[in-house]
Amino acid sequence: MKLYLKFLVCILVIGLAAPFFLKRADGRPWMDAGQLLPDLAAWRQALQPYWRALTETGASDAAEVAVPAGSQRVYKWRAADGSWNYSDQRPDASLDTEVQSVIVNPYTNLIKGIELPSRSQNQTENSVAAPPDGLPYPLSVQPSQIKTLLEDAREVRQQSEQRQELLEKI
Repeated sequence: MKLYLKFLVCILVIGLAAPFFLKRADGRPWMDAGQLLPDLAAWRQALQPYWRALTETGASDAAEVAVPAGSQRVYKWRAADGSWNYSDQRPDASLDTEVQSVIVNPYTNLIKGIELPSRSQNQTENSVAAPPDGLPYPLSVQPSQIKTLLEDAREVRQQSEQRQELLEKI
């Protein structure tokens, strides 16, 4: 078994290293280390608008930059009467209150689950009794049903033997 594992690891190493050493028709290797490393200049260019928005507008408006795909932005603020207001539109700047931006995933279940009541004494007494020692638990068949199952199995066996006899006669 150890020899087999060593052989598999050796094949894996060769498979991963081969593209770096095998040459194409033009003489260049199929892969080089530059293809494995990210292009930092492209990342810097892609992230620059977001960074600019963070540094220019301040941390409170930084959440305005991007919303993850499939999510929705909701604005939350407290009105003058103390009630909370929610909207998908940012409120007017004339309000002298702090506005929070909340990202909501519409596929998340926000409803609290139902709590099941605990079992009472009557329910536990009516439940299935523990099987005798030596039997696997939980049983998919009640011990009282075993006799019926054995009779059904005998009938099925008799029917299959009768069909086999009919097939042999043909």
